[in-house]
Amino acid sequence: MSKYNPYLRGAEWRKWDLHVHTPASFEWKGGKHFFQMTDSEKTASVDEMIGMSAFKLIAPESRDFVDAQLREGVESPYEAVCLKKDCTTFHVEFCAKNCTYQGQHARISVGRDITDRKRAEETILHQAYHDDLTGLPNRVLFKYYVTRELAHAHHTKKLVGIVVLEFDRFKTINNTLGHEAGDQLLKGVAERLKSCLRDGHVLARMGGDEFMLLLRGY
Repeated sequence: MSKYNPYLRGAEWRKWDLHVHTPASFEWKGGKHFFQMTDSEKTASVDEMIGMSAFKLIAPESRDFVDAQLREGVESPYEAVCLKKDCTTFHVEFCAKNCTYQGQHARISVGRDITDRKRAEETILHQAYHDDLTGLPNRVLFKYYVTRELAHAHHTKKLVGIVVLEFDRFKTINNTLGHEAGDQLLKGVAERLKSCLRDGHVLARMGGDEFMLLLRGY
């Protein structure tokens, strides 16, 4: 199989410069699958990949999913967790095209590293449901936990407890010592309350000096 070294750049990949060295061939259950690897520092080299099972590059938790995509011939983009040389993981988005190569069914896949994007998504999701100052669940997430626990309690005939905690004279602390001191007090109280929680109980900050505690299974 001859090697080639095209340099791909286009509107679709404006944020991703792809250096494709060779369509490394992998045997897969009687078929051929050609994976275009775009980051040799993360994955095995081209020579190392030739003859290697494609699934050695896929993390165990994604192998069944990738296997299903290959079996069904899916061409729309899909995400999977892949393995680096040191066996740590990174997230990849695959785009694929089914084709014919030397008279046999083949599949060309291009993967791009989306680890930074996944981290950004996780950060945004965490911020949407957690208090920025204390890291505790916020009002939205606490409401979800309460709704779920009430439904569970209805079936199990157990009790649910909700405790409201507020500070006395917290405004005085903010006014006399400053908001930074007030923030430190809130974080300190949050840590102390968390250390007292039993497994399954939920502590949340509603805003200001108001906290709520969900007690499960009574």
